[in-house]
Amino acid sequence: MSINREIKGDVVVEKIDIVRATYKEAGALKVELDKSFEKKIYKIVIDLSNCKYMDSTFLGVLVKSLKFIADKGGDIKLAAAHSDAEVLLDLTRMNRVFKLYKTVDEAIADFN
Repeated sequence: MSINREIKGDVVVEKIDIVRATYKEAGALKVELDKSFEKKIYKIVIDLSNCKYMDSTFLGVLVKSLKFIADKGGDIKLAAAHSDAEVLLDLTRMNRVFKLYKTVDEAIADFN
């Protein structure tokens, strides 16, 4: 799985560089997010601009991570979600759980 990490100030941006995010990639995402948590980084933006599909396992990692980070006073924001991925977020009502942004920059700005 290709996840590219970029640090912008006190925010970590995890860019998901795959078209289909499934159970195979969910474990890799968890490892990447855990690296941030170990460093006490609790402001995370997930860039979904290249991801057209995510399954429930991948989404589950995002939900569990959000719960963990929220208990620490942090947040995970989703940015640039493809329309197909947005459908899944709508169907599962995760669009009510996660804050969705059109761009990564908008998501980062909302932390401030």
